[in-house]
Amino acid sequence: MARPVNRQCIECARLPIAEARQHPCWTDERELCHKRRSHYLKRGDRNTSRRVRYQSTRSKQVEEGFSLPTMPAAGVILVIYSEQPNQFKSSETPVHAIGGELWMGTELKQQMVPELCYGKRGDEVALLPPLILEEFSKRFAEEYNQGKRFQRFAAKVHRHIQDCPVSNPFQPVPSRSVN
Repeated sequence: MARPVNRQCIECARLPIAEARQHPCWTDERELCHKRRSHYLKRGDRNTSRRVRYQSTRSKQVEEGFSLPTMPAAGVILVIYSEQPNQFKSSETPVHAIGGELWMGTELKQQMVPELCYGKRGDEVALLPPLILEEFSKRFAEEYNQGKRFQRFAAKVHRHIQDCPVSNPFQPVPSRSVN
């Protein structure tokens, strides 16, 4: 089983080295903090390359064993619109809207109009993703997923409010300058 991730070290790794050295937990013994910073900073890239390597070896094994159907897999992607998509924390970052997209391989097939979350409590917002999955299953499972309902999201994507097709009713409309 993998070691648990140290949240404090992850936060420290994101800081510049001068600021990180100011933390009381910093240690130069055996360059332990330097090694951890390097590990946590490169962790995502290493995991991605490991997954790609595994999938390529897996596909080679599948090709040797038997042939798969050529139809690309359908997947529903949960799209969350917020002001800070790169530093999204579910308990802290306010959600502007939640939507969904249906993809067949690399091709976007269907997209729902995002549901605004302003004025909704956290428990009401938490109920939206299962409802989105159910709606995609009702409408598109027969056509794109061989009649099987969508069990879970293929991925979760965070986008900025500016990319949301639904405008925020509480933001002022930018005034047009008259020439």
